[in-house]
Amino acid sequence: MTATPELARIAALEAENARLRRELRTTLALLEETRAELQLGLERIGTALQGLVDLRHTQKVVLETAMKAVQANAGVLYVLSPRGDTLVLQVGRGMDGRLALRDGKPFPLAVEAGGVLAAVARSGEPRAGRDLPLADLEPQGRDVLAVPLRTPGRAHGVLAVYDPSGQGPFRQRDLDVLGAFAANAAVALENVVLNEEARRQAITDGLTGLWNRRYLTMALRREVERAQRFSRPLAVLMLDLDRFKAINDRFGHARGDAVLVETAKRIRRVIREVDVLARYGGEELVLLLPETDAAGGVQLAERVLAEIRREPFGEPGEEPLTVTVSCGVAAWEEARPGTAADEASADELLARADAALYRAKGAGRDRVALDGTLEQVS
Repeated sequence: MTATPELARIAALEAENARLRRELRTTLALLEETRAELQLGLERIGTALQGLVDLRHTQKVVLETAMKAVQANAGVLYVLSPRGDTLVLQVGRGMDGRLALRDGKPFPLAVEAGGVLAAVARSGEPRAGRDLPLADLEPQGRDVLAVPLRTPGRAHGVLAVYDPSGQGPFRQRDLDVLGAFAANAAVALENVVLNEEARRQAITDGLTGLWNRRYLTMALRREVERAQRFSRPLAVLMLDLDRFKAINDRFGHARGDAVLVETAKRIRRVIREVDVLARYGGEELVLLLPETDAAGGVQLAERVLAEIRREPFGEPGEEPLTVTVSCGVAAWEEARPGTAADEASADELLARADAALYRAKGAGRDRVALDGTLEQVS
């Protein structure tokens, strides 16, 4: 019996429906797999953020999770520079031989240049494909999947992965997974940045950018404990700008603030990275000098005073100001006669430096006093 056109049409519809059901089951399975991978990634990010981890650690977690989620063999995380004109590499995995280097460091990528990563940064749109045209300076890979790191109203950078573990290129579901993951990762990264900034502001002086009194207290106790434990020298310098009130009274507080900022800059020029410079209060500054004995403390104090008086303070068009500083020096040293470790508390050491500062002030200013022995600076 020959099938009628109606029966043939019904059979074709059933076959098509069967095909659509198979595709739907496959799609649902992929969506479930995608959801599970994305959930795992978000859980890792949440775990990383517990305890307020540092930014670099969070960036590493983001990249490693992204690579696992789409089974990539390599990946990079770039952030935008403060000006927003370049991408700077923060973390890379599996990138041996894939990066252009200058002095051992990867080149920053100009956002206005060519290449996949710059295009993603400019447009805010993901890019994926095989054998895409890559800029000479960006990471190299045959298969690329790059997504923007963005939060509402702000671009942060680009997350890119390369070379999937399977035989084929990245699939659409990989792009969906990485895009959804990047949106959440960008929020996590921004939260860490905001937290680090809040912590920085809590321990730094808003005017000079120096450490504040709160941080000084912590650092001094830490250094005194270290000096006691390992029998190492430690010097503390208390500095005060001479006749600072007269500057404020005559020229105003804005000019006084500018003098404080410039003073901090000049002191930074002559100290080491390991030294701690803090604003103690008003026009008083404190310097902690690890691994420095009394003689070394006096020597550095004299260099600081010389740097302050080296040239007048003031911008072009302003009346030049001759600024000087007085300094008191105290030190804890293992071999110092009559000094025991239990006497070298942080408060006591700071008080000795403060008392020496007042002696320097009383002796005429612009000089250094060391624990009761006045040292005049020529």
